[in-house]
Amino acid sequence: IIRPSAYVSGFGASFNLISGLVLVLGVGVPNWSGFGFPACPWTTVATEYTQIVLFWWYACYLKRLHEQCWGGWELHEVTQARVWEYLKMYAPAALSGASDWWRVSAIGVMATTLGTLDLAVFNSSYRI
Repeated sequence: IIRPSAYVSGFGASFNLISGLVLVLGVGVPNWSGFGFPACPWTTVATEYTQIVLFWWYACYLKRLHEQCWGGWELHEVTQARVWEYLKMYAPAALSGASDWWRVSAIGVMATTLGTLDLAVFNSSYRI
């Protein structure tokens, strides 16, 4: 069940790198320098959507791996105790993820004080 996500993650990293090089920097396209750094969000969004569609197609549609561990929805299984248990795990995880984005946002605000070359180095090191 884990193998498809590993394959899709590897594909996603490669797809993001290649689409970033081609669309942002214009690598491999003669006489074209790409769309520049404004295309970075587009390549990231395209990668995210491609990954979820590819994962669903392979794991759920083609291999039907979800049937081994998920029998479907039953409303009587949603109980107050289960919701509370879920929230006890969800809240810390959500705050952890949010704090990561807050950190990245704070670093981004500080990066606005950098020059063009420094910002390019920062952006490259952030993606690695």
